[in-house]
Amino acid sequence: MLRTYHKHSLLLQWMIAGLLAPLSLIAADIPQTGPIPFEAYDKDNNGKISPQEFVETQNQRRKMRIEAGLPLGGLANAPGFTFFDTNGDNQITPDELTQGQANRQNQQAGRGMGMGQGRNMPAFSDFDLNGNGSIEHDEFYDARARRMYDRADQGFPMRNAASAPSFEEIDSNQDKKISPEEFKAHQLQHRRMRQQ
Repeated sequence: MLRTYHKHSLLLQWMIAGLLAPLSLIAADIPQTGPIPFEAYDKDNNGKISPQEFVETQNQRRKMRIEAGLPLGGLANAPGFTFFDTNGDNQITPDELTQGQANRQNQQAGRGMGMGQGRNMPAFSDFDLNGNGSIEHDEFYDARARRMYDRADQGFPMRNAASAPSFEEIDSNQDKKISPEEFKAHQLQHRRMRQQ
């Protein structure tokens, strides 16, 4: 009887280990804090990070931190794909990722980790989820919902959520997409209004 129980116990342990192994591999590739290594982004091992690989990896890290009960910290305002894709060829090389991560750390150090005027303003890349250089209608509202969820989860009050601008207000030329210039113009206008 003890021998039968022992066999079933070992079998159950192997089954559980087999089911959890893929999850641990994903978690092992993506650290919970600090810069994410290139290899964690490059899922197909082709030496380049696609917009899809970038977004999937960022989302996996967010999910890991939420499940672990950790605050999202800088992930709420983490730069998007276009921040790293400096030559605009729709892929990130190891050098571009390393340089982008260094630039991000310099920005955070220069701002005192976000202290000062406009610290809660999102970047264009926060809304350009597919990294194509423009923000479409659904992308805008998906990114806004994610940002609001993240900020509420961090304990920030949601005082101005009802007065947030619509997609159409920011899309000043009404071409059904928001360009970086339109996004920046709206943020400058918003800052001026806050200073008055």
